[in-house]
Amino acid sequence: MLNMGIYSLKIISIEAIKKYLSTRNWHKKKQIDSASIWLNRDDSGERWGLILLEDSEFIDFEDRLREFFLELENFEKRPIAQIVNQINQPSDSKPD
Repeated sequence: MLNMGIYSLKIISIEAIKKYLSTRNWHKKKQIDSASIWLNRDDSGERWGLILLEDSEFIDFEDRLREFFLELENFEKRPIAQIVNQINQPSDSKPD
């Protein structure tokens, strides 16, 4: 199981991740089979894109999920642990 510190990213539901992204101004651009593409802009107007693999049956699911969270961490400029906590507590997922 994929661990980032004490957090196992694999136990987070894909639906919770998608809901979190929607509350943080990410926009689902496209669904391609078992993956979705999400777009946003940072404070300087730069475009960012995330690819969310949605099927845990893929052999590289954990690697893709790790890449997803590392990129989200870069965009939000805060640790993955904080992001995971907000995903697991939907009432706290609104932008700061």
